[in-house]
Amino acid sequence: MDERRFISVRSDSERIQTCFFEAMGERVRVHDIIHQRVHDAWAMKVSSYEKLRLAPEAVLRAAERVGMRCRIEPGPRGMVMVVAEAPSRMRDVA
Repeated sequence: MDERRFISVRSDSERIQTCFFEAMGERVRVHDIIHQRVHDAWAMKVSSYEKLRLAPEAVLRAAERVGMRCRIEPGPRGMVMVVAEAPSRMRDVA
């Protein structure tokens, strides 16, 4: 099993959130596991949903076409992130 698909999202004294990814071709199923303290015990909630797998370069080009400044950065566990910033004139409209 590939341990890189497990990501610790958040953790404090009351809640622990972990997610893991299951590759499904052009999609990824994301599983969220949340442990939350309820009184003196821990309760677990599990959910999942699908996301599209997009090529970072395609996302970058699409964002640049609408005037955003973009860059690709390394993300957690070997993933990559497209970081996009809207010009001030776009922020004023939103």
